Amino acid sequence: MSLKVGVTGGIGSGKSLACEVFSKLGIPVFKADQEVKNLYATNLTVRKNLVLRYGQQIITQDGSVDKTMLAGIIFNSPAELAFINGFIHPVIEQEYIQWHTARQFVPYTIIEAALLIESRLYTRLDMTISVIAPENTRTSRVMKRDGTSELLVLARIKQQTDDETRKKFSQFILINDGKHLILPVILDIHNKLVSSEW
Repeated sequence: MSLKVGVTGGIGSGKSLACEVFSKLGIPVFKADQEVKNLYATNLTVRKNLVLRYGQQIITQDGSVDKTMLAGIIFNSPAELAFINGFIHPVIEQEYIQWHTARQFVPYTIIEAALLIESRLYTRLDMTISVIAPENTRTSRVMKRDGTSELLVLARIKQQTDDETRKKFSQFILINDGKHLILPVILDIHNKLVSSEW
């Protein structure tokens, strides 16, 4: 039976980079954050919940969800973030489980999710890998990647679980601070998962 493995980390930690390496090793990766974006575009129930809560202005002229408006709402209000997560996370969890079930031919699959701990999805997985990096490193990575301000990045970081909390719920830790090599650690984790030595 294929294991269910979560990879998480705060914004700018490098979880996507780690997942790219796992993918190169032949491990299927379910990108939860990308699936959330797809839900906003395709899931009528999600769109209906957003319109009921925020009004028709949450939908743009082309019929898509106004991601800038939505981001402004959720990153400035923990209550609104909790509201949205309350109906998004169960859908993502269900999609991952179905996706995973169709991939029993591999030793494990990965769900990459920034909010794995916050959503409590980790409780339904076999193990969790946390990718951690210092806040200043994460901030500069995101500013460079997204072309956004330090203030906005720090606000997003503040909305997420801190690394110390992530560590408590993780069986493996990847330190991606630019000083430690992550490839040997990923290979070691992969070998342990494949041989069931964890």
